[in-house]
Amino acid sequence: MKEVKEQKKCKYKELIFELEEDIPKERLELILIIFGDEIECSNPADPKSKHGLCIFHDSELWKTKGEEIRREFYERLRKEDLEGIRKKIENDLKEYKNNYEKWEQDTIKKLGKCFDLTLDNVLSVYRNLRENYDYYLKYEESGKFFVGEMDTAKAMKKWN
Repeated sequence: MKEVKEQKKCKYKELIFELEEDIPKERLELILIIFGDEIECSNPADPKSKHGLCIFHDSELWKTKGEEIRREFYERLRKEDLEGIRKKIENDLKEYKNNYEKWEQDTIKKLGKCFDLTLDNVLSVYRNLRENYDYYLKYEESGKFFVGEMDTAKAMKKWN
């Protein structure tokens, strides 16, 4: 009986801070908090990758073997059940639409924990901006911040 060699998974999520050096660290941390396991790459690591990444995340492979990787990408697309992928996307969209409000509330709670956001903090920022525009006699802009402050207070009441 042949021994099945287990393929290693792409290490993109583990190396995200090194790979995405153009993106500020705080923004990446926020992305990880909000999306969590959705960032995990399920593709197998390419044996030619020095960092244990799949062909789609290893920029070194793209530089040296771009055409080979393009062929591999299209080959994988042909092998995939495109109808199954389409149905999965449709189901995911329906699920997201059905759970949008819950997702929105969860995201705001995660952001609140991450940045110590409270209703009072947010409303005070609106108030300070409004007062600043009042001071400089920009009443139209000030009025927009007043409306934003009231809308935010009203929206937060329905989540509490």
